[in-house]
Amino acid sequence: MSLPIPAPRRQRSVVAAVLAAATAALALPTAAWLGAGFAGQSSAPSGRRLAVTRRAAAAPALDQWMALGRKGEELEKVLDSLEFEGTSADGGVTVVVNGRQRPVGVRLAENLAIAGDLGSLVVEAHNKAVEASMVEMTAKLQELYAEYFKETAANNAQA
Repeated sequence: MSLPIPAPRRQRSVVAAVLAAATAALALPTAAWLGAGFAGQSSAPSGRRLAVTRRAAAAPALDQWMALGRKGEELEKVLDSLEFEGTSADGGVTVVVNGRQRPVGVRLAENLAIAGDLGSLVVEAHNKAVEASMVEMTAKLQELYAEYFKETAANNAQA
């Protein structure tokens, strides 16, 4: 009897997860504001006019979210072009990952004796490379959000 093998799960990138969380956080105040008319206010416009009014009110927020999404996509391209190396303590194994923590290369030293602990050396090198990549990705995400919120504040001040 064989058990069915589940389909592999597709992992979301860290950048996509952070952008999704930020979008959700930005959506809550807007959703609450848009839903205020449904709280029993009978003086609120009804029908088609209400839908058009709410859609028009939500347009700036949607534009901001789309702009943030485009910046996130640009950041992913930049992160894909970066490479970070991690080397095991004995220097025998070097793992290269991109800025999104995806492995792009493994190098073994010529004098490396292949032993039972090769897997642990690869894991050690990979962890070091991922750590360096995460530091850079975090800094770039902080820059992206700082720019975004600075632009948003400037636009709100002009309005």
